[in-house]
Amino acid sequence: MARIVLKPGRTAPSVYHHPWVFSGSVARIDGPCASGDVVDVVGPRNDFIARGLFSAQSQIAVRLVTWRASEAVDDDFFQRKVADAVRLRERFVPLSAGQTARRAVFSEADGLPGLIADQYGDWLVVQFLSFGLDSRRDIILDALARELHTTGIYERSDVDVRGKEGLTRRVGVAHGEEPPEKLVIRDGVLAYEIDVRTGQKTGHYLDQRENRSAAAALARGRRVLDAFSYSGGFGLAASLKGADEVVCADSSPAALDLARRNAELNGCTNVKFVRGDAGSFLREQSGEHFGLIVLDPPGFAKSSHNVEAALGNYTDLYAAAMRRLDRPGVLAACCCSQHIQPSQIVRALNAAAVAADRQVRIVESRGQPPDHPVAANCPETAYLKCLLCEVN
Repeated sequence: MARIVLKPGRTAPSVYHHPWVFSGSVARIDGPCASGDVVDVVGPRNDFIARGLFSAQSQIAVRLVTWRASEAVDDDFFQRKVADAVRLRERFVPLSAGQTARRAVFSEADGLPGLIADQYGDWLVVQFLSFGLDSRRDIILDALARELHTTGIYERSDVDVRGKEGLTRRVGVAHGEEPPEKLVIRDGVLAYEIDVRTGQKTGHYLDQRENRSAAAALARGRRVLDAFSYSGGFGLAASLKGADEVVCADSSPAALDLARRNAELNGCTNVKFVRGDAGSFLREQSGEHFGLIVLDPPGFAKSSHNVEAALGNYTDLYAAAMRRLDRPGVLAACCCSQHIQPSQIVRALNAAAVAADRQVRIVESRGQPPDHPVAANCPETAYLKCLLCEVN
């Protein structure tokens, strides 16, 4: 087994169990190794630190999976990790007639770096995002099928990050039967039609389940804007909770068509749909006013290098929304960028309030649900922020 020797002064993150070893921390590689191989990570004096999966092309040179020198990283290891991930979901997010969808595996949070697995009833949709897990694909698929008793597993490994690992995109049936073109699930208070083949992410945003309910609880008697609405989750939940009127805005015609079908599926009759950029809608429709605005944009910060630009975009968006809010009104500000911290969102909200001549009080700070657990050794797994604010 090859050894990855770290530079002096670069060992602390690995010693404290952070699962990523960046290429810039590597002093040298002792022994032959290729992407996907199991390697030992050692300090400058050759003292064992951890064991992980090597990637020759990625900036993350090693994804660490165990800090025990006696633990073998073999087929049984990955099968145990899958079983442990499923056990946690069975305890905290059990499936039922009223909840038929959940995230079954969440990458580093479950000790399976680069693997996403979302469960939709009898079907599973997976993404392999790292070389180490991709090279063990068959083992992992078998373990998932066995633990979750799936009818079929569909793969959506079609994201850009695979290119950084030296992997090509892959989409299609991975195990068992092919899923139907349209699936209907229940997630929280709503039923959804989802498209696992071409829909965003794996077909649905499971991480906002509890935040939709929390925002909807504030919707009664208000006119609501669900900006960046995709399949209509926030807006339709608000409709069911007594909103006077709901506007769902999205730039994607396919997303709006899906939201319309979901409105019909849930019996929501007070919803209208607007195609267009949500930011432009807020800035240009000076006559539009709302009692509740939900902002759930795509991640503006794709890397740590563009955080400042992203914060500027969030500030502009928040200010535009505040100008369309009643006094007082409610703003639900969501951010899914792992590179942006909650304190930075708070500063952006304050800057927006100053620009819009409004006052903001955060009444609730929320995150992601239990099927998206946060690993204490990997703060990056705490990526989702949702701040419920009164704007006066």
